[in-house]
Amino acid sequence: MRRLFPLILAFTLALPQRASAQLLELQPGQRIRVTAPPVLGTRYDAIIGTRWEDSLSLVKAGAATVRISVSSLQTIEIYRGKSRASGARRGILWGAGIGAALALATLVLPSPEERSTCRDGVCTTLTDLEQTAVLVLAGTIWGAGIGAIVGRERWEPVQLSGGSRSGQRVRPADRFRLGMRMAF
Repeated sequence: MRRLFPLILAFTLALPQRASAQLLELQPGQRIRVTAPPVLGTRYDAIIGTRWEDSLSLVKAGAATVRISVSSLQTIEIYRGKSRASGARRGILWGAGIGAALALATLVLPSPEERSTCRDGVCTTLTDLEQTAVLVLAGTIWGAGIGAIVGRERWEPVQLSGGSRSGQRVRPADRFRLGMRMAF
């Protein structure tokens, strides 16, 4: 028990420091995405202009500066830059879908004789399955390349939990979330 007590004490003292370290991430100049239905109504992308102990000043181009208390925030996401790999993954999905749509269109419209190619007197015709595979593969490759060039924004969710003297504590989400979402 003697050896266990210092370990428990050290762990207990480290917990509040972790939450306050996350509050330090919300510094002026940091790009964030917040939702606060009673105040803002919808999702609000902005940059932190000024930070006080219990509130933030949110600056957005073309809009007035908004001062909002941390306790009224429902969700916070911190911008972490662009990810080329994530962009490539999304591009693969879009490219495969577009390639499949093109394959379907080319299979429905022209006859197999019209799809044959002739060079030096030798004519070759792709089967329907081969043509579909080629178009889906080409779309996948193009989509991955374009997605990698464009990239995709990465947002790290920050979980809000109550229990501090200044309203709420901010800490990162400790759980793993798996899902699929398509945006058009």
